[in-house]
Amino acid sequence: MDHYSLFELNEYIRRIIALNFPTGLWISCEIAQVNESRGHYYFNLIEKDETDGAIIAQSEAVMWKRSYRSLRRKIGKEIDSLLQNGITVMLKVTVDFHERYGLKLTIEDIDPVYTMGKLELQRRETIATLHNGGLLSLNREKSLPKVIQRIAVISSATAAGYKDYQEQLAGNAYGYKFHSTLLPAAMQGQNAVAEITSQLEKIALRPDLYDCVVLTRGGGARLDLMAFDQLELCEKIAKCPIPVIVGIGHEVDETVTDLVAHKSLKTPTAVAAFIIENNLHFESELIDIGQWIQQTIGDRLTSQEQQLRDYEQLLSIQPQNVLLQNSRMLDYLAEELPRLITQQVGHASRNLNQIEQVVGLLNPAAVLARGYSLTMKDGQLVNSAKAVKKGDQLRTKFGDGEVESLVE
Repeated sequence: MDHYSLFELNEYIRRIIALNFPTGLWISCEIAQVNESRGHYYFNLIEKDETDGAIIAQSEAVMWKRSYRSLRRKIGKEIDSLLQNGITVMLKVTVDFHERYGLKLTIEDIDPVYTMGKLELQRRETIATLHNGGLLSLNREKSLPKVIQRIAVISSATAAGYKDYQEQLAGNAYGYKFHSTLLPAAMQGQNAVAEITSQLEKIALRPDLYDCVVLTRGGGARLDLMAFDQLELCEKIAKCPIPVIVGIGHEVDETVTDLVAHKSLKTPTAVAAFIIENNLHFESELIDIGQWIQQTIGDRLTSQEQQLRDYEQLLSIQPQNVLLQNSRMLDYLAEELPRLITQQVGHASRNLNQIEQVVGLLNPAAVLARGYSLTMKDGQLVNSAKAVKKGDQLRTKFGDGEVESLVE
């Protein structure tokens, strides 16, 4: 039967590919993994299904040192941000097939605008998700203490921004003391989201240890900030039980983290200045209150001193007036008291006479004299016909005597 050797088959595939892909072409893909060696970059490129995220295509690629240097001159430092794991990119590649080493893509160019567009779409989706979940303003609703002293700082220990923040805070002109606890985390790259969210989770377990959280890093390219647009990180910031202040070192671009944080400032130095100003505002309030208290006490003392002088003047005159008034009152009482006593005695006598008349009218003898009678049975007063029966012996008293009777 007819057959081909493996070399012949691969050679045939190489010729077909060479004929069909004579020049470079643009492809969209995701960088699954990238490694650098001696200035050359080696990639594992993938494409995922949009519905379930399953990998539907995969290929190896290389960017030679010469191409990297050319792109760096063309794009600038942004090239390093593009060549990161998990980044969706648009690459111009030449397709090469070797009989022994198989298919390989050689990267000649990269379109940063495509990646920026993808990131912007992702950013908008993240904002919409946070908005629908009521998370965009959640952290801003947390109350920032009037005095900030205990600060949890999430940053890279070697970041220039963290150093600037520390120097600004320590060198404040008011002598304020702060206790900043560094919780180290990567501020860019594929580990940034996981490490920052991990530190936020630790803070959430003991929020009573801190007054606020500061998330800070130095400046960088726009792509260096893409971790701060990730939904997972933004949700953690929004749900943090204490206020989160961010200063991630960008002057123009606004990340989703800036939108969900309690306070967003452009630089780490600005974050430190904000904290100092917050405490200064409280001190100013205390000074104003102190001045108000001092002024109020001064006014009260002045008023009381004037009142004492008025009392002193009044006391120099008042005793004579009081003695004169009391003397007149005694004269009046001496004159009026006998008349008042006679009047009261007469009034009391009349009341007694009236009471005596009323008592006389209520006397049982007087009642019987007016035609009433009392019927007794066995020495007890009979006040109802039901209380007697046939054969009972009754005694009836009248005003002029008594009568005994038998009930038949």
